[in-house]
Amino acid sequence: MTAAISQGAPFWADANAADIAGDQDFYTGLFGWTPEDLGPEMGHYRVMSLPDGRHVAGLAPNRPESPDSPAVWTLSFKVADCAASTTLARDLGGSVVMGITDLGDLTFSLVEDPQGEMFGIVEHGGGDFGFQASHERSAPVWFSYGAPGDPVDAMRYYIDLFGWRSRSSPMPDGGTILEMTAPEESGAFCSVRTVAAGESPHWTVFWGAESVPRTVDRAVALGGSVVVPASPSPASTWAVLASPAGSVFGVMD
Repeated sequence: MTAAISQGAPFWADANAADIAGDQDFYTGLFGWTPEDLGPEMGHYRVMSLPDGRHVAGLAPNRPESPDSPAVWTLSFKVADCAASTTLARDLGGSVVMGITDLGDLTFSLVEDPQGEMFGIVEHGGGDFGFQASHERSAPVWFSYGAPGDPVDAMRYYIDLFGWRSRSSPMPDGGTILEMTAPEESGAFCSVRTVAAGESPHWTVFWGAESVPRTVDRAVALGGSVVVPASPSPASTWAVLASPAGSVFGVMD
């Protein structure tokens, strides 16, 4: 069953690809995930699970009307009322990319924030939807948002939309890092960083790895590429990779 996910917290992440079979082979080889094809009525969406069956991610073929869409990971957040939150997301300066879709136990929409990064808004009514594992190997362990300019400015939209709290944490080099906490949680779930001018804003999902250097080598052997090489931080080692189709994600140990 889906683990308890609080309001405003990350609920799900999925990646799209034109070559869905190729990326499926990549991610199953890298993380040991098991795919479940939901069939033609769900557009052959794949739910990716840990070996014990817990759901951790999704893979979606590109839609027929947009076969050449670039491969990206899309992060979705849980809300109490999808319709109200989607309206608020638009009123705060975002753009609705996909209107509200009702799947019974799950209602969702896709929105672009004012800086142009897409994310999902999800109302969960029950059933086996959402992350069923976290903070372990091959499951989501951290999230990051990168945008040009002031990180505080980049997060004001999300704070107003989801009720997040922000805090600045000291770094060993004397600087600080901005972290975000969902309204009903005490621990941070994401960090915010400034990227180079001209770089597109983006969310990055980090998946747990037993060894980041070995995971990087394995990703390259499977046809992926290195975006940011293995880098040490006070709490962990991390790297940013891309699948053969180009969807960018992180790994962290």
